[in-house]
Amino acid sequence: MPRSTSHTSHTSHTSHTSHTSHTSHTSHTSHGSSDKVASGSAASAVLVTRDAIAGPYAPPPPSFRHYPEDSADNLTLWAPEVRARIADFELSQGLAFTSRPAPGAGGATQYTLWRTETGTTGTPAPVPAEIASFVRPAPEVFARQLDLVEAYADLRSERMNETLVQTETMAPFFAVIADMHESARTWTWEFVSAGHRLAAQLAHRVKPAMAVRRPSTLSAHVQPFIATPAHGSLPSGHATEAHAVATILLGLIRAGTGWGTGPTHFADTLAPQLLRVASRISVNRTVAGVHYPIDSACGAMLGIAVGRMVLARVGALEGEAGGWLFDGRNYDGTQDFRIGTQVDADLSGMTFGLVDADHGQGAWQVGVSGGPAVGTEGVTVLRALYERACAEWAHVA
Repeated sequence: MPRSTSHTSHTSHTSHTSHTSHTSHTSHTSHGSSDKVASGSAASAVLVTRDAIAGPYAPPPPSFRHYPEDSADNLTLWAPEVRARIADFELSQGLAFTSRPAPGAGGATQYTLWRTETGTTGTPAPVPAEIASFVRPAPEVFARQLDLVEAYADLRSERMNETLVQTETMAPFFAVIADMHESARTWTWEFVSAGHRLAAQLAHRVKPAMAVRRPSTLSAHVQPFIATPAHGSLPSGHATEAHAVATILLGLIRAGTGWGTGPTHFADTLAPQLLRVASRISVNRTVAGVHYPIDSACGAMLGIAVGRMVLARVGALEGEAGGWLFDGRNYDGTQDFRIGTQVDADLSGMTFGLVDADHGQGAWQVGVSGGPAVGTEGVTVLRALYERACAEWAHVA
């Protein structure tokens, strides 16, 4: 997975190609590549050697063939960062962001992320599929949420180290749960990282539309122990990214292990652990003082919706993927963020919400659009990454 892209105060972390360890491996470009002979004395030595051994030029036979056109069979021929860019392009095809009056009284605006499908003939034939919609909560909601931000400050000493690590990367926290050693899960990292980057991109499109002020701009008592990112608070980028990663991993491992078709202890125990760590990463941002709990709630919804869309794009999700709604008008501001950990084998049982003793679970509306399923056209490289990633889990019981 890439470094976390949800905090622009760390500006070098916002590039989707600057991956660290436990990433999509796009930093591993020097493994056996000609880059190692491109500098200084090494290049000079290679030039001298070529002059000494090459001999007369011998042209290739006229019958030579190029690689197959647009074929997944070429996947291993391309550098990891090239695969990452192609996967990013495939996932971003047809994305759109719109606004319209929200249903009901009050004059609120509803913002929606869409994906338009392409017809099987290869000619763009837009058929809109809703990914997620958002209605901003009222200002008084955030004023009440400050009480929770203040309460979470008591955990700062306990959570400081992990929170600081998570400003750089959340990958190790997922890696230890899913036994994702880099050398054994190369394709898994690449596939999950593509979804991670998409989740970050979409969160950063929603943020300026919601235009929610950070907790530290409402009270001088907040005093975050990390730099407050220079973008809107809702949805939380960390929550979006973490829940997208958890969802994609669940779908990938489900397909690779046959989870749901027989006893698979690893996958059954994996699901709640992945969701719990995604939730903890989210909550740590409130502990740090840079997010309200409702930011995590909105981010969790978006992350899971994006994760399901990514799985649908490669044919790994049964049924429709999109059409989730976060309506901030449903919350009075006193609810904390909690996420459920019961997940059915088809990923249909994901439950999450804002919870407190008085208000119970505030559920998002799921499947509100009733739109078409997200199609699998135009994802040659992404599909190939997915299939290779699945194979890495075939032996897991």
